[in-house]
Amino acid sequence: MKAIIKRDFISSFHNVTGWLFLGVNLLFFGIYMTLYNLSAGYSSIAYPLYSLTIVFAMMTPVLTMRSMAEEKKTRTDQLLLTAPVSVPGIVLGKFIALSLFHCIICGVMAVTPLVLSRYGDVSMPMNYLGLFGFFLYGLTCLSIGLFISSLTENVVISGIVTFVVLLLGILLPSIGQNLGLSGAAGVLFNAYDFTTPLKDFYNGILSWRHVVYFASITFLALFLTCQAVYKRRYTVSVKRLAASAFSSGAIAIAIVGVLAANIVMTSVVPDTMTDVDLTAKKYYSLTSDTEKFLKSYDTPVTIYVVGKKADVNETVQKTLANIHQKKNNIKISYVDTAKEPTFVSTYTDQDLSTNSLILVREDEEGRNKVISSDSLFSYTYDSSYQPTVSGYDGEGQIVSGLTYIASDDLPKVYQLTGHDETALSGAFSDAMEKANYEVDSLNLLSADEVPADCQMLIINAPQSDFSADDVAKLKKYYDNGGKLFVALDFASFSSEPNLKDFLSAYDITAHAGVVAETAENYYYNSQFFLLPNVETTDFTSGINGTLSVFAPYTVALTHGEDGDITYTDILTTSDKAISKAAYADREKMTDQSILTGSVTAEEGDETGKFDAGLLAANGEEGELFVFGSTYIFADSADSYVSGRNGKLFSQIMTYAIPTEGDIEGVVIPTKEYDATYLTVSNGLIRFYGLFFSVFLPLVLIVAGIVVWAVRRKK
Repeated sequence: MKAIIKRDFISSFHNVTGWLFLGVNLLFFGIYMTLYNLSAGYSSIAYPLYSLTIVFAMMTPVLTMRSMAEEKKTRTDQLLLTAPVSVPGIVLGKFIALSLFHCIICGVMAVTPLVLSRYGDVSMPMNYLGLFGFFLYGLTCLSIGLFISSLTENVVISGIVTFVVLLLGILLPSIGQNLGLSGAAGVLFNAYDFTTPLKDFYNGILSWRHVVYFASITFLALFLTCQAVYKRRYTVSVKRLAASAFSSGAIAIAIVGVLAANIVMTSVVPDTMTDVDLTAKKYYSLTSDTEKFLKSYDTPVTIYVVGKKADVNETVQKTLANIHQKKNNIKISYVDTAKEPTFVSTYTDQDLSTNSLILVREDEEGRNKVISSDSLFSYTYDSSYQPTVSGYDGEGQIVSGLTYIASDDLPKVYQLTGHDETALSGAFSDAMEKANYEVDSLNLLSADEVPADCQMLIINAPQSDFSADDVAKLKKYYDNGGKLFVALDFASFSSEPNLKDFLSAYDITAHAGVVAETAENYYYNSQFFLLPNVETTDFTSGINGTLSVFAPYTVALTHGEDGDITYTDILTTSDKAISKAAYADREKMTDQSILTGSVTAEEGDETGKFDAGLLAANGEEGELFVFGSTYIFADSADSYVSGRNGKLFSQIMTYAIPTEGDIEGVVIPTKEYDATYLTVSNGLIRFYGLFFSVFLPLVLIVAGIVVWAVRRKK
């Protein structure tokens, strides 16, 4: 077999075919990489790999069409057939020789993620998973080409048929979709499908189902090639097809085995056992919070998906499939509105587009929740207001909808007004909406007391002081088991003595000024931009530790040891922190020399370990959450730590606000897409572009032409 590998591999370099196969594939890869990765700045080589799919299918016949067809035509195959080499050895030797060319191409492409990583953040697992998928696809194409080459003596026919067969593997699924085929016809068209497995590999999903699919087709093609060679061998040696019956039976067994393996992987083995999500933010798998939520969810629900399944976003499909696999009482049904035009109007007056969801409670309550397709994704807008998808929120919206239809009474949250409070910014406001809280405003000037249905009162950065009457109402609410969430603004708090007295009544001291850190691991860029330690509590799961939460411009908090109140530290500074009393001035804190300068303790400053956030719980189930910085709960700060500030807020709310029955409240944040783009200079774009798309392919193609011309003269 080694001799066959060596002979076939070297002989492909004796003519133009091997050189052409390498050169053309690398030419188009280099062009696509230059366009997508270098010029456009995309950090994934999945884009050029996907574009190379058809090119590779076109070039496969160039390499495979002569492999066996020409040997049959020139009768040189008789030397192999009568040699002391097994038929599987012959076929495998030729296949390995072909595969070495594919390995060379993949080897060159494997270098590119390393090159790109010099100019930005590049996900190596996703890039090399995409390359692994392309490698499997290439082996499958080569095995099919080898099989077709074994069926004929005509090299041209071998090449044309190979290209047509490979092209069908790329186009058949979309043809079936466009024809609206369903049932057996739809299954038939989707059974021979290269694009869906490749998309999963390119998108960061390691699917063992797809590995088995490519491997089984490769095995079947090689097995059929062996059968063709067996038939040829008997023809040469016995002059009759004595093995045809045996061959037919073996072929039938092999086909049935391959079909059975793929049916088991597709229909029997669940996605949770076959799919590994290698994306950085687990776009295609459920978070641990969702899995925990589903364990306690017993309400029967049907999720109706608007649109034919083939038209629905693949990420949405995977989320729904994962949810159904975790909880059988949550059923998924796709609704083709072309066939059922009145279905949507049964539940809503909205004009829902494809990907929209309708969650229906399947019991006597019959509640439902509509989730529009736009809600499943987050968007950013450029200067011309053109939207770009920036994140996926399907999991969060579905969990929110499931919570909503299982709840009879929704929790009520009030935001205090009347003191120029700051409204919570987008992500934090959205978190309350996703938690299904009914949010209302409350002005203590017009209310005799905090309403009895208030399950959380949010006081965010008041700019003016409270009255003594306001403080009395807050104390009464807290003392009777109420829950408050207070975030301070360093610039206004020093002029709010009544608010300060309210906190002092529960032995909480908020010091005037801003905290500066001197421990290097506790701040980011500026010593006033804190990265406090997140203590381990019942509501900081998954974010405890350092470098998790961003807390700029924080008021220093300390607490006593009041016997009637239990204190829980949430965010803490190092023991080297400084509370700068003289810096309680918004204009001063915008001075770049202060922000970038080295901060040291001066007269009047306090030093030591402080709280940036704490919880004071009384014996009546009252809970007072106090944070020294309102900026913690702003989108701008949240973006620095990939949404962990938002996660802290959501987990505090779900911890403090009880949910009905056995349902454990949870808010799943939006999974933001990594908007990391490469920064490559024009000079480097030209250098790498010329090397990968001109120099390297041109050298290979020219070398092939020279070798061919020299050998022809001989």
